[in-house]
Amino acid sequence: MPIDYEVAEKTAEEAPQPEVRKIIRSGWGAVDTLKQEDANYAVRLKTGNDPVLIKFLQDAPYASWRQHWVNRTGQKSFVCREGMDDRGCPLCDAGNRPRPLFAFNVLLLERGEEPALRSYEAGTRVIATLRNFNEDDRQGPLSKHYWAVSRSGTGPQTQYNHLLIKERDLSDEWGIVPLTTEALEQAESKAYDADIMRISSYDDMVALVNEDVGAA
Repeated sequence: MPIDYEVAEKTAEEAPQPEVRKIIRSGWGAVDTLKQEDANYAVRLKTGNDPVLIKFLQDAPYASWRQHWVNRTGQKSFVCREGMDDRGCPLCDAGNRPRPLFAFNVLLLERGEEPALRSYEAGTRVIATLRNFNEDDRQGPLSKHYWAVSRSGTGPQTQYNHLLIKERDLSDEWGIVPLTTEALEQAESKAYDADIMRISSYDDMVALVNEDVGAA
């Protein structure tokens, strides 16, 4: 039976089309978004000399812990097990001193890219600064405004800078469209929680210490 092309074209035009933008995305931000959705770990926010624009999804950290750092090939950071049970923490017993860390859920915003969920990890100095911002009547809470974050220096000389960016200045200064309530709610529904933290078993930590990898 011959095909009636006029009818076929009309039917195709009338057929409901899927919202392509929601399932097919462009740009490097889309790559990061899809990677993070498929990951079973929190994707850290990377900072440097050039400021990055973020939006805090919550006003408090989603996780607080003590972290060991080990100079070795492969995984280098480990959550301290001290206090988890009566056996203590093998890395602490080996003389590796952990440092407190705190993680926030933030959205990384870049011109022409989809917002990307990130874990912003802060040490003791940064967390004190963020707490002051959060409790300040003019600047807080953290999720009220947008923030430009940059980092300079290395080691003990590392400095983090946080510049408050008001929503009205996003378009002119950053070329970014303010996030809608719907977008924020959707992002928060995918936010990290403490369950995302990977904690090595006691036996694995003992094996790590026995590797004699120069824990420091």
